[in-house]
Amino acid sequence: MSRVFCFIFVCFFGSCLYSQPVGPEVISGSAEITKQGQQLLIQTQSDKTVIHWDEFSIEAKELTHFLQPHVRAATLNRVLSATPSEILGSLTSNGVIFLINPNGILVGAEGRIDVNGLVASTLDFDTAAFLRGEDLLFSGDSAAAIENLGLIQGGDEGVFLIGRHLVNQGDILAASSEVHFGAGHHILLKTKERHIYIHPDLEEHSQGIGVDQRGRIEAGKVEIQAEGNLYELAVRHRGEIQALATVEREGEIYLVAHGGEAVVDEKGTLFAGKTIEVLGERVTLLDEATIQTQEAGKIVIGGEPGREQSATHTAIATNVLVNSNLSERGNGGTVTLFGTEATAFYGNVFAQGGTAGGDGGIVEVSGGNLFYSGMVYTEAPKGSDGLLILDPTNITISGGATAGGTFSGTSPTNVFSLAFTAGAATLNSGALNTALQSNDVLVTTASAFGSAGNITISGTTNLNAATTSHNLTLLADNNITVSSPLTFIDSAGGTSTLTMTAAGDITLNSSITGSNLAAIHLTTTGTGTIDLDNAINASGIPVTITSGGDITSTGGGTNLLTASQCIMTATGDITMTNDIIFTGNGSGSALTMTAGVDFNHDNTMTFNNWGAVMASTTTGDFHVDAGTVCTGTGSVTYHGGVDLFNEGGTNLFNDTTGQNTNLTLSAGRDITINSQIDLNNFNSATLTAARDVIFNNDFEPDQTTTVSVSAGRDITHTGAAADIIANNGTILSFTAANDFTSDEPITISNFSTVNITATSGDVNLTVAAVNIPGANTTITAGNDINILTAVRNVASGDMTLNAGNDVNIGPVAIVSQIGTADGVLSVTTGRDLNVIGGTGSSDRSQLGFNAVLVDSDIDLTIGRNINVTAGTNSSSVALIGHGFATAGMYSGDIIIRSVGGDVTITGDTGAAGSVKFAQIGHSRFTGGTSSFTGDIRGATAGSPAAISGALTLTGGSDTTCFALFGHGGRDSNALETYSGNIRVQANDIVLTGGTSTDCNASIGFFIVSQGGGANPVIVTPTSSVEVISDTTLTMTASTNGIVSIGG
Repeated sequence: MSRVFCFIFVCFFGSCLYSQPVGPEVISGSAEITKQGQQLLIQTQSDKTVIHWDEFSIEAKELTHFLQPHVRAATLNRVLSATPSEILGSLTSNGVIFLINPNGILVGAEGRIDVNGLVASTLDFDTAAFLRGEDLLFSGDSAAAIENLGLIQGGDEGVFLIGRHLVNQGDILAASSEVHFGAGHHILLKTKERHIYIHPDLEEHSQGIGVDQRGRIEAGKVEIQAEGNLYELAVRHRGEIQALATVEREGEIYLVAHGGEAVVDEKGTLFAGKTIEVLGERVTLLDEATIQTQEAGKIVIGGEPGREQSATHTAIATNVLVNSNLSERGNGGTVTLFGTEATAFYGNVFAQGGTAGGDGGIVEVSGGNLFYSGMVYTEAPKGSDGLLILDPTNITISGGATAGGTFSGTSPTNVFSLAFTAGAATLNSGALNTALQSNDVLVTTASAFGSAGNITISGTTNLNAATTSHNLTLLADNNITVSSPLTFIDSAGGTSTLTMTAAGDITLNSSITGSNLAAIHLTTTGTGTIDLDNAINASGIPVTITSGGDITSTGGGTNLLTASQCIMTATGDITMTNDIIFTGNGSGSALTMTAGVDFNHDNTMTFNNWGAVMASTTTGDFHVDAGTVCTGTGSVTYHGGVDLFNEGGTNLFNDTTGQNTNLTLSAGRDITINSQIDLNNFNSATLTAARDVIFNNDFEPDQTTTVSVSAGRDITHTGAAADIIANNGTILSFTAANDFTSDEPITISNFSTVNITATSGDVNLTVAAVNIPGANTTITAGNDINILTAVRNVASGDMTLNAGNDVNIGPVAIVSQIGTADGVLSVTTGRDLNVIGGTGSSDRSQLGFNAVLVDSDIDLTIGRNINVTAGTNSSSVALIGHGFATAGMYSGDIIIRSVGGDVTITGDTGAAGSVKFAQIGHSRFTGGTSSFTGDIRGATAGSPAAISGALTLTGGSDTTCFALFGHGGRDSNALETYSGNIRVQANDIVLTGGTSTDCNASIGFFIVSQGGGANPVIVTPTSSVEVISDTTLTMTASTNGIVSIGG
């Protein structure tokens, strides 16, 4: 049937061979072809019909109509001769028309194609694939063009123009579907997806223009693609394209020059409902070109960072308009201008939020090298303004001219000369400041394209968010360096932030100044260092400084930081090398510095006007190698996650305001004082260690109200030059969970309260004197108190000793003494009180005081025994009571509230040496005129000293070695007056005289005369002696020694 129709056609229309398509041969399917005047009707009965023609042209005023069985039926028309197709009249169809002519296809100015779908090509494909409904691979060597000067209208199946050269100077309309241009040698049409793919041509021909779009295209989606290697200019658009959104489609335009150059020429227009992409090896938008979406959509010019199909060079000329605004309600769109090697931007981009609501959009201007000299607007009148992203390889922000690319020539194929030079991009600070008036700005080198990715501030940079608050963020793939002053002012709303984030280092060689900002943030995300070598001036602004590596500062004498709040955090070390000043904004300000490893405080740090300062380490040590000065600061805390210690010279900590600041030094393990540390004028100073506090050098608090030292284990004060000198405070306390040990001098003056505590261990005071004038002093030990030195209060104040076990005074080759001149000396033990004379000549162990004027009670509550034993050398004395070698007035009761065991007083231990004695009572050894007043009694006046066990007194074996329970001692021809009531009650009382001269055992008043002549001794008449033995009273004299009760 088909062949018959074809034969009839040739014979019947032989005389009109060139006025309508001629020479048909139906290759597949069925078709009836009839002609009436200037109209040619081809009626097909198949879904797929293939007709070969000798020629396929339509003259002016002629009509060729394909009537197909349904709208998706397709007829393939292939021209076999060498004659181009010229559509000067009308070609219509209710279905899809394929027109294949390798000699070229022209739609004339009056020509009109109106079909449900059109595929026109100068390339060919496999007919069998067409008949099977498969994808079609177009190929061929034809260099002929498809050119439209008239009108092409496509229905639901769209319009596809495929060939080597495609030109549109007319109108192509497919409002409900798509328009696709494909220029190249090998093009795949995905029939079901209705999408074309350009296969790359490996040979570079560089001839002519692939797609020259000078007309008007309207469709739901427009995609123009060309194989760039084939052309001098792959895609050139200088007309108008509209892809409006419909219910079925969002509206898309794609101009793609695969490996070649895409140009939107002067006054060229792309207008899409949602998406516009212009891609190629090189992409250029010329002066007054317009790229616009109907609603806030996505516009991509050149490509996108990380996208494989991106231009190497992208240029946007002056007066180019790129618009992705939303007119009424909703968010602004996304616009990306990108070239992998270089991007030059001179135009105008809008991605604003709706006037009735919505946020601004995102605009990214990126390139390996970046020339930014245009304008971007992402404001949102009823929402949050949008973001401008500038993303070069390396960039310098300065007051100098913008650099990175320049205009060169007027040829549409070479409008810009964008030779790529690494590290050459310069962003003019004025251009940046202009951008900040309309956008948040992110300057980033995150897409560093294999280069360093540095951001440098070079040349004074002054920024001011004058109209609306906007944020500035610098994000570097490598380093950020501030080499010249950077100033950022928010004159509008005070909500702007300045953020610097680097994968490498941040270095402040020059200052950063903020005014009226919401915050300043500095962050290194890798292991980079933040070098604070110049000031951050941010008065009234919170600042965060976060380093994945170290934070260092070497700026000497610099006001390093002024802020309302500051959080400084380093994964590694924090090191402050030179004198540093930190300034806050009053009591509400807080400065927090946290080092993941060590904190190195190498020189003086000054804190002005902070509410609280906290400097600490997490897993490392805190090195306090210099002083701290505080002015108007509420508290300063230094904490070592492991140890805290100091080295170097004197560390002066000073509160210049005067007792305003609370200072805390703490450690997760030990605090070690290796060099002198002075704490002056603080409200409080606290040292707290989870393990030990070790004083290897001087510790000198002065004018500090409260000083507290505590340890989870031991406090050790043993360094060769480690004096503790505390002056002019209120409370001084040392608290160790285990032992407190001191063998170096402790001098405390003008404190009202002093506490030394070893909660579960010993208090050991050895070798050097402890002077605590004027303080109420408490020494507490969970175990023993061992005093091998002098602990004296020469002024008023109580002294209290509390031991869970024993209190041991002596023996040692030194004076071991504890006492107060005016106050109560109280001793409470869980076990024994041992007072043992020294091992050297004239060594004394004394619980009491020796001074010109003493008025002090001695109050004893002993859990087990009292042992008072003379020493092992001449004049070695053990004494519970006041007096000894200084002429004066001594008064005070000795109150023995209870003794759970025995009281043993022994004149000597049998070693050679005279004038050794042991005594409970006020004593005279040498000196001038003196008086001694006080009772020896029990808990209440008139009650006896309560001894549950035995009271045993034993004289010695050498001259003047005696044991005495009462007042007296050894006389030296001076007036002595004794007054008091001596009362004692024990279970047994045993007095044993010694074996040598004046080796006596006595209860009461007793004087050993020595030196010749009578001793003027007076015992007042009101004095008394009362001895009560619950069981036995045994008195044993020796040949030369006597025993006595009384006076």
